[in-house]
Amino acid sequence: QPEDSENFLELIVDLRTALHARSMRLTVDVPFHDPAFDFEYIGNVADAVMVMAYDQHYPASRPGPIASRGWLDESLDEVLPRLPSDRVVVVLGNYGYDWPLTDPPTRAEDLSFRQVMDLARAADAKPVFEEQLENGHFGYKDDAGQTHDVWFEDALAVWNQVAMLQRRHVSRL
Repeated sequence: QPEDSENFLELIVDLRTALHARSMRLTVDVPFHDPAFDFEYIGNVADAVMVMAYDQHYPASRPGPIASRGWLDESLDEVLPRLPSDRVVVVLGNYGYDWPLTDPPTRAEDLSFRQVMDLARAADAKPVFEEQLENGHFGYKDDAGQTHDVWFEDALAVWNQVAMLQRRHVSRL
């Protein structure tokens, strides 16, 4: 929460001091688009900043891509200039979410990539790579007749993300 930001920043300074005294490093994970995180301050305190380049859509959100190309590009434009480049580590996803399309909405189930492929096979669904979004997607109906929407990142999505990051001269993934 934004109101906890000050306490969090004090905590990471204390952690850095304690960890460095033991010859250890401090890494801090940061999401995109969260006002609770002071990227500039964190970048100056942490030895590495793990930028979480995933969860554009998440279990409690509406269905959609894990990290679409446009969202990732805009998010990196916002965050990378605010962090020291030698401390940036971009973390990519390789998983999926299965949203039951219910009213009211319910949370998606987390799935490993293997589970996504097993589910598609079992449901006789045909995953497609949404070219504009650069994420995989398919829908199916379960045994109870409930429609589901599944989004995931596969090797092609990650390949494209790595290529984008290389063009931006980000080498730590």
